Amino acid sequence: MFLKTLLVANVLALVGVAATFNLIKKPLINKTVSKAILQEFYCIEQLILKNRKLMTDIQQKTPYSMMGGEKSILSLVDRFYFYMDTLAEATELRAIHAADLSVTKEKLFKFLSGWLGGPDLFQQEYGHPRLRQRHFPFKVDQQVRDQWMLCMNKALYEVAMPDELRKNIKQALDDLATHMINAE
Repeated sequence: MFLKTLLVANVLALVGVAATFNLIKKPLINKTVSKAILQEFYCIEQLILKNRKLMTDIQQKTPYSMMGGEKSILSLVDRFYFYMDTLAEATELRAIHAADLSVTKEKLFKFLSGWLGGPDLFQQEYGHPRLRQRHFPFKVDQQVRDQWMLCMNKALYEVAMPDELRKNIKQALDDLATHMINAE
């Protein structure tokens, strides 16, 4: 809703600029008309400045930045794989991974970085994530999905972030994990 409102405001500003330019092409009849044009330009300028500030504020408040950036994402990934390695409840999940998790950790970090609004490292290196396609070689059933979420939920609680953000990330990851299921 917010972005739609912002888009409408920008469109209205552009329409106002176009209308103003149409007025300028006509001869100015009196000072009242030229004063109205100057006021419209001033209003448009203020709207543009306000939108720039608003967009800057929005860009800075990504989940990535709210979590603490790179350091926090690295910590999240490390804790996730710690739990995957140590929890008896995650044995099936661990079994579908290589013995050496370094490449897998790096890929998850790069994916989460971009997915949470930070640098899109995964896409820069590997292209579009195509997560479901990339997971087809592995049997991902409801049990493996639940084990993945168990490890991720535990890791999420170890990274400092606002509770509402944690709740939203958990829900989004829950939906994503369900989408990865490719076996019964």
